[in-house]
Amino acid sequence: MTLHTFPKQKYVVFKHFGPSNEIPYTYGELWKVFDRGGYKIKVGMPEIEIVKSNMFGKEETAEYEMEIWLPVQ
Repeated sequence: MTLHTFPKQKYVVFKHFGPSNEIPYTYGELWKVFDRGGYKIKVGMPEIEIVKSNMFGKEETAEYEMEIWLPVQ
């Protein structure tokens, strides 16, 4: 296990539901929402994808879910 500490930061969090090969579609949709919401990426901060351990082995199923965290100004 690796421990990471990040500076305090505001994130917009999106959830992906479905097989992992559909993640690019989720990113396409989230950028549309991101643009409509007037959010701006905070450059230099990490973009984070979080997958809970109970999802391992389910990547190709409809049960799969993950979070996409985008840093905003």
